[in-house]
Amino acid sequence: DMARRGVAFTGGALEFGQLLELMPDASVAVAADGRILDANAALLSLLGYEAGELIGRGVEVLVPEALRDRHAADRQEFACHPGRRTMAEDRRLVARHRDGREIDVLISLSPVPAAAGQVVIASLRDITPLRRAEAALRSSEERYRLLFVNSPAGIFRVTVDGRILEGNPALARIFGYGSPEELVGRVCFDLWVDPLDRERLIGRLRRNGGFVSQEIHGRRKDGSPTWVLVAASLVDTAEGEVLEWTVLD
Repeated sequence: DMARRGVAFTGGALEFGQLLELMPDASVAVAADGRILDANAALLSLLGYEAGELIGRGVEVLVPEALRDRHAADRQEFACHPGRRTMAEDRRLVARHRDGREIDVLISLSPVPAAAGQVVIASLRDITPLRRAEAALRSSEERYRLLFVNSPAGIFRVTVDGRILEGNPALARIFGYGSPEELVGRVCFDLWVDPLDRERLIGRLRRNGGFVSQEIHGRRKDGSPTWVLVAASLVDTAEGEVLEWTVLD
C-alpha cells in the first residue's frame, strides 16, 4: 500500500519499525540481499522471537531448512519481477518457529522503495485454524465415504428429474448390477416397476418435508421384480434439489 502511494523510506530501522507496527498481520522488512531489517510485534509473537533478535539475520531463518534453497530462488525471481502479490496460493506455505515448529501461513509481498535500495515487506497470516478445519472436513468426508461404501443398505443420490448421481455397492447388489458405476447416469425409473411410485413419494416429500418411507415394487437389472423398502429425503445443494434414497431389500 505504501509503495502504491509513492512513499519512499530512508531505510532506517525506526522508519520500518513504525511502518510494520501499523500493519495488522505479522510482518517483516527484508533488504534486497535477504537481511531482515525489522519485524513487528505480531511476527515476533507468531514465531517466538524477542525484540531485535532477528535484525541483521538472513530471512531464510524463518523458513524450514528443507525449503531454504527454493525460498532463496523465489527471492531472486521476485527481485527481477517485483510487484505486490500473494505467494503461491497453489502450494502449502510454512514459516519456521524459533523452536523449529512449522506454522501454516498465507504470505503477501509488497516492494517498498528505499534510499538503500528496494525493500520487501512480507506479511504472514497464520492459517493453522483453517488447515485444521480442512483436515477435520477431509476426515469427516472419509468417514462418510466409508459408511456409504460399506453400508448393508442401498444408498443413492438422484436429481429431481431422475438421473442417478451416485450409488453404493449394496444398491448395485439389491438391483442386480455388477457395480455402482453401472447405475450412475441411468434414470431411476429403471429401478421401479411403476414409475409413478417415485412421483407419489416426491409429492409426499414436498407436502410433508423431512423424509418419507414406503414399500415399492422394484425391478432388477434382469427384469425380475423385487420388493424394497425405501426412505427418501429432499436436500437443497449448490447444484439444486437432490433426492437421497436408502433402500432395504
